[in-house]
Amino acid sequence: MMRLFIALHFSLGLRQRLAAAQDKLRLTGADVKWVEMENLHLTLKFLGEVEGDKLKRIELALENSVEGISPFNLKIEGVGVFPGWQRPRVLWAGIRPEPMLTKLQSNIEARLVKLGYPRAEKFSGHLTLGRVRSNRGLDSLMAAYGNLKQEKWGEEQIRQVFLVESQLTPKGPYYRDLAVVNLG
Repeated sequence: MMRLFIALHFSLGLRQRLAAAQDKLRLTGADVKWVEMENLHLTLKFLGEVEGDKLKRIELALENSVEGISPFNLKIEGVGVFPGWQRPRVLWAGIRPEPMLTKLQSNIEARLVKLGYPRAEKFSGHLTLGRVRSNRGLDSLMAAYGNLKQEKWGEEQIRQVFLVESQLTPKGPYYRDLAVVNLG
């Protein structure tokens, strides 16, 4: 069994800018599990535990889902939280709405539903920065975090989609790309 998801990766420069913001937020002393710089990504579809013999069908579905989708640009800007600012649990950097991203994610969703994977309730493109573990330091964290709402992190050209394996370890998740599918 492998724990899999489908994702977009971003440039080192963008990830470094986000990591620098994480470093400043760490100074608040808040109890947050921060996502490692190398693990920052945008999840298009979480598959969960998958048997190895299903890998080829997933890769084929992914290849079919990108047909007719050319490379496109994404603007990464601002920050937000799930479920809401009153009780934040997940801290994230935002993605400006982009029709090609919506189409890509919808195509992937449709192809994987045909393979028996459950349809996601709602897609909200974001890059998870951290997960709040407790209320310790939360007030100072949210004051500093709120200052990033207008931040423009960068613009990235999306050319590839990745099938990623996530191995959970005591030090945190380790990600490994299993397949890369080019757009266009």
